[in-house]
Amino acid sequence: MTGMSMLRSAIAAILAAAAVVLVAFVLGAIPLGWALLFGLIGGALALVAAMLTGSTEPNWAPAPEPVQSATVMQASTLTARLSEAATDDYRYHTRIQPRLRKLALGTLRQRPELRDLTDLADPRVRALLGDELHTMLTARGGVLPTPRRITRLLARLEEP
Repeated sequence: MTGMSMLRSAIAAILAAAAVVLVAFVLGAIPLGWALLFGLIGGALALVAAMLTGSTEPNWAPAPEPVQSATVMQASTLTARLSEAATDDYRYHTRIQPRLRKLALGTLRQRPELRDLTDLADPRVRALLGDELHTMLTARGGVLPTPRRITRLLARLEEP
């Protein structure tokens, strides 16, 4: 709590206490001692209320978007496409393989030594990825491995 808001809280409490004493003594015909006691209680309650108002103010900032929502959707879409591609070579070559190539190329370009990479046909790529993954990404007649094997192969992209 800053000094200014503490000062405002104290002023509000003093004004509330004075108002309670004045109303109780003048209008309520309550003895001065009791009016001061009621004023003390009213001032204490006003001080607590004034100090707590800062913590109960609404936060108008927009709620952050859930991180996993897009990831979950993309993962389920990829799973469905991989299951379709496992039985249909045409789908593998037209839908899955181009996306995997783009993913691999983008991931490899993040490495400092491969920033100039333009295509997966580069010999440095085959050396980094290994023959099986490189063939899966580039060969026209490539066969889609099992999901576990794909996971292990694609994990090579993330290795330093």
